[in-house]
Amino acid sequence: MEPAPNFARRKPKIAAVQLEEIDLASGIWCLDSPLTVLGMPLGHRMTVIRLSSGDLWVHSPVEWTPALGEVLSSLGDVRHVVAPSCQHDLYLEGWSARYRTALFWAAPGLRSKQEKVPFSGDLVDQLNSEWAGQIDQCLVGGMPGVNEFAFFHPASRSLIVADLAFNLASSDGFLSRTLLKMNGCARGFGPNRSFRWMIKDRTAFAASLEHVMVWDFDRIIVGHGEVVERNGKHTMAAAFGKFLGLGS
Repeated sequence: MEPAPNFARRKPKIAAVQLEEIDLASGIWCLDSPLTVLGMPLGHRMTVIRLSSGDLWVHSPVEWTPALGEVLSSLGDVRHVVAPSCQHDLYLEGWSARYRTALFWAAPGLRSKQEKVPFSGDLVDQLNSEWAGQIDQCLVGGMPGVNEFAFFHPASRSLIVADLAFNLASSDGFLSRTLLKMNGCARGFGPNRSFRWMIKDRTAFAASLEHVMVWDFDRIIVGHGEVVERNGKHTMAAAFGKFLGLGS
């Protein structure tokens, strides 16, 4: 029988399908899954939030497995599956086959890539009425090939991003370390080189960062790498100071 997945970064003891909440806040969990892209071990983090309705909001889903489905069922019903960018769509088709009554939300431009996924609508740069008051969102502008949305969960003071910033630790193996260094992924928290190349409108990008910095977040949950547990605003300002007019 396939073992239950480790659904928390701190590896809590899980008996059968019972899950201990990680200390992000009541009603928010993360699942880390291996992912290698072009030889680079990036990892992939999914974030799950339980809404006030009891339903689950799933950000950037990892590959669905029966064991994962069992754990999710113990938390609530999967209601929303969010593809936060045009580049975080790898496992959507498998999820749509399993959760036929769930609502799937696409980053603008993603529908043409994932025609088999029955999207309910596109993410927009305003509050979604399905989770208004519980999760805020903002389009990271100036990147039409990515169209990533950043999200804010006020209850846990958590900023949730996909590729806006990586926070990778050093990797084993000379080739992996070299590839990560070449792509600017091996220098701690910040945007990787490929992501920076996708910025077409620096003014729009900077305006989006300023919007994000208004949020009262302390933690940053990244899609690839270690979670920034505290001092998230300072970390963001240090990584994106040039765009925020901070001169760094």
